[in-house]
Amino acid sequence: MVQEVVTKTCEIMQLLRQMQLPNGADTVRSQQAQDRLVKLKSDQLKQISFYFRKLRAIYDKCNEQVDFNDIESLIPIKEGDSPTKAEDRPASDLIKYQSEEYKEIMTQLAAKNRQIKEVINYLRDIIWEINTMLSTRKNFD
Repeated sequence: MVQEVVTKTCEIMQLLRQMQLPNGADTVRSQQAQDRLVKLKSDQLKQISFYFRKLRAIYDKCNEQVDFNDIESLIPIKEGDSPTKAEDRPASDLIKYQSEEYKEIMTQLAAKNRQIKEVINYLRDIIWEINTMLSTRKNFD
């Protein structure tokens, strides 16, 4: 529905871009511009307004059915996630769990950084050797 509104709007913009404003000198062109404007008003704008009315009806129906007072009920929660929910754990257990998780993530990050550093050093050595070979090759030529 929204995509249809966007495509119809793009079509209208293309039609408007193609239209030339009548300058009063050429009656054939001004008639063509008037015909395009009538076509634009009759077809495209009516379809867009129809789509907007449909979207508004859907929006109103959704607002009637959904109570936004309890927004947390709209978020789906998996059944297996219950031990990690904040309501099920005391504050101290939650802090311990999150600090352990933080430490684990930091150790993983440090390990990845070491690997990246090793790869960079390895590539630096390879580039150094290639440059050395190229410079010695130029000296012999």
